[in-house]
Amino acid sequence: MLAGLGTRLASINLALVMVVAITQVHADAFFASAGFEYAMTLLGLSLALVVSGGGSLSVDALLQKRYSGAAQTQTRPEIEVVEAA
Repeated sequence: MLAGLGTRLASINLALVMVVAITQVHADAFFASAGFEYAMTLLGLSLALVVSGGGSLSVDALLQKRYSGAAQTQTRPEIEVVEAA
């Protein structure tokens, strides 16, 4: 996950582990010494990685650029010039 290979898949697995940790292990303690704040934070971070992915410098993004086949070129939109009468 550090290199960005399979980030979304690994993050889904970590999120599921954190859900089990919150519901099964830390369910009765909220702000106690063994509370689930840390597990809740890790769940939030895992879900953020599921949504955002590894980023543009990850191995997943580099492989997608390499094997996509279509060139990713950015074009500027045409701007029509209208002269005042």
